[in-house]
Amino acid sequence: MISRDLKFIQVLKQYSIGELSWFFRRSLQNNGVNSGIIDRLMVYTKKYDFLYELYIILDEATTKSSHQKDRQKTIKEFGANINFEFNFIDDNTMVKNIFDNFEDYNVICNIDN
Repeated sequence: MISRDLKFIQVLKQYSIGELSWFFRRSLQNNGVNSGIIDRLMVYTKKYDFLYELYIILDEATTKSSHQKDRQKTIKEFGANINFEFNFIDDNTMVKNIFDNFEDYNVICNIDN
């Protein structure tokens, strides 16, 4: 595991899924992101699911598109809420890695408890 991965995992462990979803939902709404992501966040019970939505927005923040600036603002605001400064390119890969290997990380780091 990379130290940045561990730092982000510590952040994930610090907040409940409800808190993470609320911070993320508020950041999405404040930046005009109207999508099913906001609705899905309301029913998630696992941080695994939350990571998937975060990955989607991070991916959109790194892709040249009409939504790129809004997505970057969303991620910056969300990061400020959880005390984690996102680096779009690297953290896109990091979040995908944690998502893809969530079961292993959860066994080692106990993310969901």
